[in-house]
Amino acid sequence: MTGLNLRRRLPAAQPQAFFGGWVVAGCFIMATAAWGLGFYGNGVYLAHLVRDLGWPVGQVAPALSVYFWIGAVLLVATGRLVDHIGPQRSASLGMLAMTLAVLAIARVQTVWQFYAALTLLALGWSWMSGAAINTTLSRWFDARRGTAVSLALTGASMGGILVVPLMVAAIERWGFRDGLSLIALGLALPVIGAAWFCFVREPALLGQQADGPGAPALRGQDRTDAAAPRLWSIGQLLRERAFVSNVLPFSLGLLAQAGLLMHQVTMLSERHGVRHAAWGVVLTTLAAMAGRLLMGHLADRAPRLALAALNFSIQVIGLLLFAFTQDLASMYLACVFYGVAVGNMIALPGLLVQREFPREQFAHVTRWATAINQFVYALGPGLLGLLRERSGNYFSCLLLCTLVGMGCAALVWLGRPKGVAGTAARPPG
Repeated sequence: MTGLNLRRRLPAAQPQAFFGGWVVAGCFIMATAAWGLGFYGNGVYLAHLVRDLGWPVGQVAPALSVYFWIGAVLLVATGRLVDHIGPQRSASLGMLAMTLAVLAIARVQTVWQFYAALTLLALGWSWMSGAAINTTLSRWFDARRGTAVSLALTGASMGGILVVPLMVAAIERWGFRDGLSLIALGLALPVIGAAWFCFVREPALLGQQADGPGAPALRGQDRTDAAAPRLWSIGQLLRERAFVSNVLPFSLGLLAQAGLLMHQVTMLSERHGVRHAAWGVVLTTLAAMAGRLLMGHLADRAPRLALAALNFSIQVIGLLLFAFTQDLASMYLACVFYGVAVGNMIALPGLLVQREFPREQFAHVTRWATAINQFVYALGPGLLGLLRERSGNYFSCLLLCTLVGMGCAALVWLGRPKGVAGTAARPPG
């Protein structure tokens, strides 16, 4: 019995009960595994390889940059295939690739083996992370997309809150190989099950429409036989101010953020030990969850441009606390401030794209924006690793991230078009 036939027997799948909530739940579970194993987990892998295997941080950290670069290329190369095979299959294949990759990471003995495992991890990441979640939700939510995306991406915070402490505890009890393998296998079943139960390509397949009962029908949004739109080329997008002013500040901001998060466990453990470092990650992701839920509530009611600038500013406060304080309480406070802004950095670009580009181009534009952002922020782990090795501490890294955050706040406020882009309703150029 297929997942769709099963859902047709459930009360939740009937027209009077909107199925979009189940789609959000499935994206939440997928995000928990994707960010737990493919993002926050990288800090645990890095700390183990540096501390236990004695690999230089300047040698290991660039591998994480290569990982994100490969993921960016795969995101563009496989994006249309994901659209073609649907969210059920793409999420299941992504989780399978990610599980096999983590099993391989648990057994690496050489740097080249680590690179090979990260390549497979990048494939899973490209099919399970932000672009995939935005695309899956885009057919189910329009007016309420800010809330839906924020709720779904709260799973990314759960990846840090739940998966990282479980990783640390499992590794301490059973060792790196067995503990990490147990966590990866334990996440695979619920993600694949959720994908086949919760994901339906679009509301029309269940006789529903975007945003649920009572929402105004959007022309062509639920038609399965609609002609495929002509997608804009990357050259056309790069001539569109709304696109460039999206990817420029967010790619630079994510460069600093991804770099710091990959080094967070190592940086905090140098000051206060690995257990306090793990709790710092938990606090960061708890704050990210709270910040994302608040942003999701505000994004459907307040100017998203102002919210984006405010988000960068809050992140800068956290960076300054990291840089200029040393005691444990201040470190935890810095984690909270920094975390409030962390989760919104992956949600805001798609929400701004929604306001500035036509609906039929949303998945395509979001995919390109995410790929470019990822290609740039892939520099973060390697750059901060080399800077840390050259300077001997993380202070210079924190100052660099602070300057980047200040610049991004100015760019997002001054550089973006106000409201909907005037040329976005037609192909630019």
